[in-house]
Amino acid sequence: MKWKLSDFWTQTLSCTLGTVIGIVLTFGTSAWIEYREKQEMERTAALMVIHNLDSFIDELDETVK
Repeated sequence: MKWKLSDFWTQTLSCTLGTVIGIVLTFGTSAWIEYREKQEMERTAALMVIHNLDSFIDELDETVK
C-alpha cells in the first residue's frame, strides 16, 4: 500500500518544515553571535587588565629608581 498525500498536506508540511528551519537558523545564528561577542568582550577585558598591571609595574619601577 502506497501513501499518497494530497496537495494540501504536501504544501502544509513543506511550509511547516520551512518555518521550523527558519526559526532554528534565526535562534542558532543569534546564539552564535552572542557567544562570539561575549568572547570578544572577555578578551578585551583581559587585555585591559594586563595593560593596567603593566602600567602599574612601570610606575612602581620608576618610584623605586
